[in-house]
Amino acid sequence: KEKKAKKSRKLSIESSSSSEIPNSTPSAEETPVNNNQNSQPKDQKPKIGRIYTVSVVIPDSIVENAQTRELKSYLVSQISRAITIFNIDEIIIVKDPSAKERLSKLNTCNYFVRNLQYLETPQYLRKALFPIHPDLKYSGLMNPTDSPHHLREDEWSHYREGVVMNRPCKEGKGSWIDIGLQRQAQVNMRLKPGIRVTIKIDPATKNDKIICGEVVSPAEPKEVQFVNWGYSVRVADNMQQVFEGSVFGEPYDLKI
Repeated sequence: KEKKAKKSRKLSIESSSSSEIPNSTPSAEETPVNNNQNSQPKDQKPKIGRIYTVSVVIPDSIVENAQTRELKSYLVSQISRAITIFNIDEIIIVKDPSAKERLSKLNTCNYFVRNLQYLETPQYLRKALFPIHPDLKYSGLMNPTDSPHHLREDEWSHYREGVVMNRPCKEGKGSWIDIGLQRQAQVNMRLKPGIRVTIKIDPATKNDKIICGEVVSPAEPKEVQFVNWGYSVRVADNMQQVFEGSVFGEPYDLKI
């Protein structure tokens, strides 16, 4: 009897202890809900473009570090390539009054600017925009920048660089633009022939006989698609013109 009483007491203690252990898995009502997952509105799209600009100041005397014109051309291409990789928007060439030109027939500043602009221009536009010049004699030795706006004929993009063609237009139609494809594009306005423009192509006319587009700002591809769309070059006579001659319409916010 005493053994049976002890067993019954053990069973009652075990049953009471097991009933006091709380359930480790919370119920559906106790499960916390993260209300911050859908806190942002669905129609709000993240901005992928950029609205800031970066400028670099380079003295024209840097070209004098190279002894021959072949090395000068190669040096300029290396600078242009670095500018493209780091998404620089503007190159400011400041004249160095202490520099001495080693070759009397070479204007260092003009040589520097012309080669930088040549490298920034897409390959299919160089023949129309750059006539034969002694400063470009060794352009074949320069490394290509391979910028995103240097599109090949088989590459498609919503934006392309082009040059206005001297081609007659029908009444009420815009100018014809050479954009590096087998077909020329027609824009919504008439422009002076020989001008370089940035156009936004209508995707609906991609496979049509005539490609249609509109002229946009060169900064639009950067602001919309966050893609490097080349750089601009300007010359400053002194350091004061470097900071006062901004082409972006506003003074520079940060100077390093």
